[in-house]
Amino acid sequence: LRQTLGVFFSGSARSGCRALIALRTATSVDEILGVIERPLADRDDMVSFVQRVRPWDRTISNSETLLVECKGSPNHLPAGLRQTQLTAMSTQKAITDVCLEKTGARPNIESQEPDWMLRMVFHRDGAQLSRRWTGRQGGHRRGYREDVVIHKAALRETTAAGVLLLAGLRAGENISFLDPMCGSGTLALEAAMIAANIPPGLLRAALSKSQTQAVPIQWRGLLQEELAAARSEVHVPRGLDIRGSDANPSALSLARRCLAAIEGVVPEIRGKVTLEAQSAGDATPPSRRTRVRRLICCNPPWGVRLGKGEADPEDEDADSGPPAEESWRELADLLRRHKGDAWVLTPNPDLAKGLPLQQKAVHKVDGGPRDTPSKGAFGLQWIGYGNPTPRGV
Repeated sequence: LRQTLGVFFSGSARSGCRALIALRTATSVDEILGVIERPLADRDDMVSFVQRVRPWDRTISNSETLLVECKGSPNHLPAGLRQTQLTAMSTQKAITDVCLEKTGARPNIESQEPDWMLRMVFHRDGAQLSRRWTGRQGGHRRGYREDVVIHKAALRETTAAGVLLLAGLRAGENISFLDPMCGSGTLALEAAMIAANIPPGLLRAALSKSQTQAVPIQWRGLLQEELAAARSEVHVPRGLDIRGSDANPSALSLARRCLAAIEGVVPEIRGKVTLEAQSAGDATPPSRRTRVRRLICCNPPWGVRLGKGEADPEDEDADSGPPAEESWRELADLLRRHKGDAWVLTPNPDLAKGLPLQQKAVHKVDGGPRDTPSKGAFGLQWIGYGNPTPRGV
């Protein structure tokens, strides 16, 4: 549908598997099953549409599980469909009723890791039913945080990868990279994955069973072939140097656990990523080696952080970090000593006015707390700096 946000492509099942493995910034990979290009009149109309999409009794076996999620603006829906949870249940029943009538049994509903994760999206001009190959967890989950409780204000992995690509990171690049306020390490870890050509799907397949659970059964062998091909293309540049530092030891402990998970899947990355407990003011700028790009990227304090008085109430180990104003002063001092490019993420460009470099690029970024990507989202700016003469020098 025209109103649906996203990138559309058509191709073979192999193309779908490759997208699932390789895409760094996609929140999901969906297979479109059916589209109706007119407004739905009522619940019966919706049920009729769903039952026409597929011969469900020959599509979903009784041993497979199912879950449906619905999304849509109440302004675009008839009164009988505005309760999306009830509409999702009606969609599930429409599918399982067909199976019951034809086979005598209903597929079970599974709320955590269903075999069939279906998503119904309603629009002013119709609706779309898709199968979500990324499962319920979403494409932003790489697997390296599978057993780690991350602070609610941590940057989403897809957002981190997106801004790093905007900063020009590429696979195979010899780069000396520093995130002086790395927190739980999202930017540093995603930078290492990009530079070493480690696709997100490779980690998800090894660290989270939900990676393959939501892929159609008939294509799971094909997915394994593509995973093997992706693993053979991992290459860690000889000059790669990724560093992250933070004044908060609790956050850094989370980053180290995430790094260990990645190293367990891709041992070649060991020794290329260093995480240090220190403030931005004490951090050493990226190496000045020749033929190595020097880059600082960071997400300074701007919202709910692990600083004093701002810790997650559920995080008993949260330690105090420097106040936001002090963090920005320390960043300014580091950039005065840095000879290379820098990128900073902030919702308030006024905070960046005190940095001693001139802007070379600004990108608008939609972002927010990792657990509420669509509610309470923040409008961020990803601000790039070159290497001009620092102000006042």
